[in-house]
Amino acid sequence: MSNKKHGSQKPAAQTEKQDPPQKKASSAPWVIAAVVGIVMIAVVISSQGRQSDVGADGSGSGTLVASAEEAKYIGRFLPADYQAVQAGVSGVVTADTPMTPIEATADDAGLSIPLAEIAAKRNVSFEYTRSDGSVMPMIAYAKPSGQVFVGVSFCVPCQGTGQTLTTDGMLTCDACGTKRDLETGVGVSGPCKLYPLDELPVTAVGDNLVIDKAALESWTVQPTDRKVG
Repeated sequence: MSNKKHGSQKPAAQTEKQDPPQKKASSAPWVIAAVVGIVMIAVVISSQGRQSDVGADGSGSGTLVASAEEAKYIGRFLPADYQAVQAGVSGVVTADTPMTPIEATADDAGLSIPLAEIAAKRNVSFEYTRSDGSVMPMIAYAKPSGQVFVGVSFCVPCQGTGQTLTTDGMLTCDACGTKRDLETGVGVSGPCKLYPLDELPVTAVGDNLVIDKAALESWTVQPTDRKVG
């Protein structure tokens, strides 16, 4: 716009004293400062937009809020005072991380899995065979905050059982592509986003995590009472 303005001015008379070069150029620092200021404001706004999705724990879930129809199923099997176990690792994965199968040990108390396996592999799968003979596909992964999520790896509408930790801070269903926030479990996108994975309570016993047998035996599939697609 400055070029247009200067172009509209009449040439100075030849007898008039010309402005010193430094006086004409004196406006340049102000122009540069203004441009830099605008760029900095844009960067701050952009940064704030990104930070709005970051929780206090460094996760990517600061502002994600589940809808009422989804929220009633998130953590439905967890005690009100449940405190998740720490995995010993934190942060978002640096490469997409599919589930690694591990061995779980079943006994009268429930099902035990080694905590070190979760810390090392970040995303593991295992199974539990219930007393009625049905097999539950299970998942355990380290959240960005360092807490461990242990639950049933079953995406109800599509019936997918495989989940991948992706670098965008999401848990992505291998079958339908539904993305859920790693930290909160809130659905972000995809056909099954209103159907969160069911988390089950675990207890740290020595170097293992133990899932109580009663919790495993009493688990039920979520009703398909929400929109799909």
